[in-house]
Amino acid sequence: MVTRLMGVQQADVARAMQHLNDSLTRLDSQDDGNRWVFRHPTVTDAFAGIVAASPELVELYVHGAKLDRLYAQLDAHIEELEAKASSPDGSAWSPPPSDGSAKGSVTADTIFFDVDD
Repeated sequence: MVTRLMGVQQADVARAMQHLNDSLTRLDSQDDGNRWVFRHPTVTDAFAGIVAASPELVELYVHGAKLDRLYAQLDAHIEELEAKASSPDGSAWSPPPSDGSAKGSVTADTIFFDVDD
Protein backbone atom coordinates (compact mmCIF):
# COMPACT_ATOMS: atom_id res chain seq x y z
CA MET A 1 0.00 0.00 0.00
CA VAL A 2 2.79 2.45 0.86
CA THR A 3 4.54 1.81 -2.42
CA ARG A 4 1.33 2.51 -4.34
CA LEU A 5 0.34 5.62 -2.38
CA MET A 6 3.80 7.15 -2.12
CA GLY A 7 5.33 6.00 -5.41
CA VAL A 8 8.39 4.31 -3.92
CA GLN A 9 9.85 0.82 -4.23
CA GLN A 10 9.17 -1.76 -1.50
CA ALA A 11 12.90 -2.37 -0.98
CA ASP A 12 13.44 1.37 -0.35
CA VAL A 13 10.67 1.40 2.26
CA ALA A 14 12.13 -1.69 3.98
CA ARG A 15 15.60 -0.11 4.15
CA ALA A 16 14.21 3.16 5.49
CA MET A 17 12.17 1.37 8.15
CA GLN A 18 15.23 -0.56 9.32
CA HIS A 19 16.99 2.77 9.89
CA LEU A 20 14.07 3.86 12.09
CA ASN A 21 13.93 0.59 14.07
CA ASP A 22 14.16 1.24 17.81
CA SER A 23 14.03 5.00 17.32
CA LEU A 24 10.68 6.34 16.11
CA THR A 25 9.40 2.87 15.28
CA ARG A 26 9.94 -0.76 16.21
CA LEU A 27 9.23 -4.04 14.49
CA ASP A 28 6.47 -5.80 16.42
CA SER A 29 6.09 -9.56 15.96
CA GLN A 30 2.60 -10.98 16.45
CA ASP A 31 1.00 -14.35 15.72
CA ASP A 32 -0.56 -12.98 12.54
CA GLY A 33 2.66 -11.37 11.23
CA ASN A 34 5.19 -8.62 11.77
CA ARG A 35 4.19 -4.95 11.84
CA TRP A 36 6.01 -1.68 12.20
CA VAL A 37 4.56 0.32 15.09
CA PHE A 38 5.37 3.69 16.60
CA ARG A 39 7.40 3.53 19.80
CA HIS A 40 5.59 6.35 21.60
CA PRO A 41 2.03 7.74 21.56
CA THR A 42 3.23 11.26 20.75
CA VAL A 43 4.75 10.01 17.49
CA THR A 44 1.50 8.18 16.81
CA ASP A 45 -0.48 11.38 17.38
CA ALA A 46 1.81 13.44 15.14
CA PHE A 47 1.57 10.91 12.33
CA ALA A 48 -2.21 10.70 12.70
CA GLY A 49 -2.47 14.49 12.44
CA ILE A 50 -0.59 14.46 9.15
CA VAL A 51 -2.68 11.60 7.80
CA ALA A 52 -5.95 13.18 8.95
CA ALA A 53 -5.16 16.34 7.00
CA SER A 54 -4.60 14.45 3.74
CA PRO A 55 -7.50 12.66 2.05
CA GLU A 56 -4.97 10.75 -0.05
CA LEU A 57 -3.34 9.25 3.08
CA VAL A 58 -6.43 8.33 5.12
CA GLU A 59 -6.22 4.82 3.67
CA LEU A 60 -2.90 4.37 5.48
CA TYR A 61 -4.51 5.25 8.79
CA VAL A 62 -7.54 3.03 8.30
CA HIS A 63 -5.35 0.10 7.32
CA GLY A 64 -3.23 0.42 10.44
CA ALA A 65 -5.70 1.54 13.10
CA LYS A 66 -7.29 -0.94 15.45
CA LEU A 67 -10.97 -1.59 14.77
CA ASP A 68 -12.10 -0.58 18.27
CA ARG A 69 -10.35 2.78 17.86
CA LEU A 70 -12.04 3.37 14.50
CA TYR A 71 -15.43 2.59 16.07
CA ALA A 72 -14.73 4.95 18.97
CA GLN A 73 -13.79 7.76 16.60
CA LEU A 74 -16.85 7.15 14.47
CA ASP A 75 -19.08 7.23 17.58
CA ALA A 76 -17.48 10.48 18.74
CA HIS A 77 -17.95 12.05 15.32
CA ILE A 78 -21.61 10.99 15.16
CA GLU A 79 -22.23 12.47 18.62
CA GLU A 80 -20.57 15.72 17.52
CA LEU A 81 -22.76 15.89 14.41
CA GLU A 82 -25.90 15.15 16.42
CA ALA A 83 -25.01 17.88 18.93
CA LYS A 84 -24.46 20.42 16.15
CA ALA A 85 -27.71 19.45 14.44
CA SER A 86 -29.73 19.90 17.63
CA SER A 87 -28.02 23.07 18.84
CA PRO A 88 -30.33 25.95 19.89
CA ASP A 89 -28.95 28.33 17.29
CA GLY A 90 -30.15 25.96 14.58
CA SER A 91 -26.75 25.41 13.06
CA ALA A 92 -26.53 22.14 11.23
CA TRP A 93 -23.53 20.13 10.20
CA SER A 94 -21.62 21.24 7.15
CA PRO A 95 -18.86 19.28 5.41
CA PRO A 96 -15.24 20.14 6.20
CA PRO A 97 -13.31 22.33 3.74
CA SER A 98 -11.96 20.41 0.78
CA ASP A 99 -8.67 22.31 0.81
CA GLY A 100 -7.18 19.99 3.48
CA SER A 101 -7.26 22.66 6.19
CA ALA A 102 -9.56 20.64 8.46
CA LYS A 103 -7.77 18.93 11.32
CA GLY A 104 -8.95 15.62 12.71
CA SER A 105 -8.46 14.08 16.11
CA VAL A 106 -7.43 10.66 14.93
CA THR A 107 -4.61 8.53 16.24
CA ALA A 108 -2.90 5.57 14.65
CA ASP A 109 -1.72 2.38 16.30
CA THR A 110 0.22 0.79 13.48
CA ILE A 111 2.18 2.66 10.91
CA PHE A 112 0.76 1.52 7.61
CA PHE A 113 1.79 -1.83 6.37
CA ASP A 114 2.43 -5.40 7.33
CA VAL A 115 5.93 -6.62 6.71
CA ASP A 116 4.51 -9.71 5.01
CA ASP A 117 2.44 -7.72 2.47
